[in-house]
Amino acid sequence: MQKTSLGTAADPAYNFNYYTGSNTVGDIVPPMFSPYQDHWGYFNGLPQIWNMISFYVPTSADGIPSLINVFYYPYEKIISDPMNYRKVVDKMASNGCIKSIEYPTKGVLPFQYEQNTAVDNNGTPIVVGGVRVNKTTIFDAIDHTKDVVTEYKYNKEDGSTSGWGAGYDPLIYSNITPLRIYKCGSSNVPASLSTYGILNGFSKVVESVYAAGNSTIQIIGAVGSYVAAIAAEIIINRLIYLFQADWKDYTLTEKFINPVNSNVVMPLQYSRVQVSAISATGNNGKIIYEFTSKDNFGLNRPNMPFPYSDEQRYCYWFSGLPKVISIFDNNNQLVNKTVNEYNYNSNNYLNQNFVSQKWSPSMKNFDCASKISSWELTSTNLNIAHSLYYPYFGRTELTETKEYTYKNNVAIINSSTKYCYSPGNYQVKQVLSSNSKNEQLETNVYYPFDYNNIPDLQTLIDKNMVIAPVSS
Repeated sequence: MQKTSLGTAADPAYNFNYYTGSNTVGDIVPPMFSPYQDHWGYFNGLPQIWNMISFYVPTSADGIPSLINVFYYPYEKIISDPMNYRKVVDKMASNGCIKSIEYPTKGVLPFQYEQNTAVDNNGTPIVVGGVRVNKTTIFDAIDHTKDVVTEYKYNKEDGSTSGWGAGYDPLIYSNITPLRIYKCGSSNVPASLSTYGILNGFSKVVESVYAAGNSTIQIIGAVGSYVAAIAAEIIINRLIYLFQADWKDYTLTEKFINPVNSNVVMPLQYSRVQVSAISATGNNGKIIYEFTSKDNFGLNRPNMPFPYSDEQRYCYWFSGLPKVISIFDNNNQLVNKTVNEYNYNSNNYLNQNFVSQKWSPSMKNFDCASKISSWELTSTNLNIAHSLYYPYFGRTELTETKEYTYKNNVAIINSSTKYCYSPGNYQVKQVLSSNSKNEQLETNVYYPFDYNNIPDLQTLIDKNMVIAPVSS
């Protein structure tokens, strides 16, 4: 990257280098839309996982790659054994990430990564998708003894991972529903089967199973625009033969490799990060950052059951805020600490104008003709599962910041700053601070609605311009 301007020489360039993998098969920057992914969507296409010498795609009888097989091959394996085929490959996600920055002065800043970790909804530590920076080194391009190394650790005080959120969702989303298949004509195959979204070519598989009376079938398909990401495995276990001659009942198990409620998948966040500075002379101290997390405010929906709605699972404005910042010297002695306290505000907006509903069938029929117009799509229909949910809204207010200065691990100086907020616009209205001598300082902030009968300020109010301070 180089900056140039008219009439002058170009500035020296910055060079950016990226991880591109090794020469081994599969250790590459992944291609677009690759189906070889771990549970979190990161590439994991190694031969030892997929039992392939190369990225082999099964072909049809004429040797031409089949579109169905392109998607069927990886998805069939993912569905049948998700713990193996959707597992994380250590640091594979670093391919494509920045490796180093070379400065115009010839200095270099390289980056090293490690695999992300978190805990699942049972509190068990697990490896999750993606990577995090664990080390950077500033090299002046002259003398490595002067390198400045920064190390990052994402652990709690007890050494366990501080990651949370990403491990809450299952590897496979599944649902079991009754299935009724109607006979249509001499073939005994529902005439409208293909119109329900079954991929072309699978109707004969269904026909043979239905006619022969086998108990199990697998159908791998793609849904909508998620062609490279979503597949379904349908296992039909025959229950009983009914007396009626025109249908048969089965149990239908649908499995999806990608989250059905993809809009509300829990993100990965860390509640505690330690940043250590190291030089050739040894430890130069460290800073420990602690952030707000589910331990401070809880979750609305840790797990999302069927029918997998898009209900908000947590209040995002609560998380990731700096809670405690502790600075230690090279002897591991605490020298300074900043503590932030917050007021968490959240409301479930129970207004019928903003209600949402997720529908999903609790029973499915493959019939000779579409009957959607005659279906009773109401909450009273036992064949339709539904979930009502309302949006959450709110805010997080910083109420107080406390500063402590330590000597020999004893606080010798402390100060405090408190914040009060206006109910009219939720902006800071008053700041109360005290220093180590217990001297008090008060600052008040005034907004347009704090004044009466002033035309210009009334114009601001009329235009809803109420967050700009007028005076203090």
